[in-house]
Amino acid sequence: MKNVLTRSLSGVFLIIIVIGSVWFNSLTNYLLFLFILIFGLFEFYRFAKAVDYYPNEKLGIASGIIIYTLSYLVASNIFPVNSLSLIIPLLIFISISEMYRQKKHPINNISITIMGLVYVVLPLSLIHFLVLSTQSNLDIDSNDIINRIPSLKANFQTIYYHSFIIIGYFIIQWVSDTGAFIFGISFGKHRLFERISPKKSWEGAIGGFIATIGAAFLNSYLFPELALQKWIVISLIITLFGIFGDLIESLFKRSVNVKDSGKIMPGHGGILDRFDSTLIALPMVYFYLQIINYL
Repeated sequence: MKNVLTRSLSGVFLIIIVIGSVWFNSLTNYLLFLFILIFGLFEFYRFAKAVDYYPNEKLGIASGIIIYTLSYLVASNIFPVNSLSLIIPLLIFISISEMYRQKKHPINNISITIMGLVYVVLPLSLIHFLVLSTQSNLDIDSNDIINRIPSLKANFQTIYYHSFIIIGYFIIQWVSDTGAFIFGISFGKHRLFERISPKKSWEGAIGGFIATIGAAFLNSYLFPELALQKWIVISLIITLFGIFGDLIESLFKRSVNVKDSGKIMPGHGGILDRFDSTLIALPMVYFYLQIINYL
């Protein structure tokens, strides 16, 4: 009972922090996910250390911060798109630096260091391209001031901050997690992927998707900038790839015999334990919105 209360209070605190930071402006949104990025990378590299590998933790985190910040500046139209080419020398430098570290398993160390950037940094960097845009209207013609706060101007072009996209995303994600938990506890009999996660069930997965349909209707009411059918497709993407995200992190933990990625969130574990679904589902949502020519 005490653990349930701790988990609930921690979850409520997380919701307040996430929604408050995302809603306020693009800078607080940047800082929120920068925090998640740093601790997420730290936890990912901790997995490798548990099995006697030595990723270049400091250089990996520093590179992650640079790539993430560069993405923010490009999305804000402060830096040109070709600035992202700076990622190439960063990756090369990670490989060169391994020559001077004199650690065991150099190939593994380089691979894990770069994999941390792909697994954690790339998805979080895409957030900037989701919320920052030169478009002031989407599916409707609206003068909603809250959802269209000009965050900054560059090159004589107004950049609009669409916070509703990430808020709507997390509403669906949290509803999906809650629905899957309730349905799984109540009706779960058929294991989804027992080898990796013995507790997950098909019933929970189906329940999570059913719950997100309600979240899609809610989002279409709260954020009509995207039409209902698009929110429903996003719900399906989040449910499906959120499951894979959860299973992938479970696979990582099982392979290194670690129960939780960290202890930063009482009752939940670490940052990766809480945002594992997001790291896989969010890039697929971005891909979908690109496909329908939203951005």
